[in-house]
Amino acid sequence: MGNGVAFKILGDTISSPCDGALTAVFPTGHAFGLTRSDGVEVLVHIGIDTVYLNVEVFTILSKQGDGVKCGEPIIKLNLDLLKKKT
Repeated sequence: MGNGVAFKILGDTISSPCDGALTAVFPTGHAFGLTRSDGVEVLVHIGIDTVYLNVEVFTILSKQGDGVKCGEPIIKLNLDLLKKKT
């Protein structure tokens, strides 16, 4: 997959790390993929084993195929529920 980086979640929104097109938005809301205009692909995965939490923790704010700008909200989190389940 390439290089990676991890962040501690401080807020309740996961935003796009760059301008690009949303090339994948997982129905569970736990991850999304972007493709920048230069062809670089970026995967944003929220947490570990969070695929099993489904939409009770994640609210999807954008859809696959959307063009997004850096900082644009993509996923909203229910932080209290996320903390209880992880």
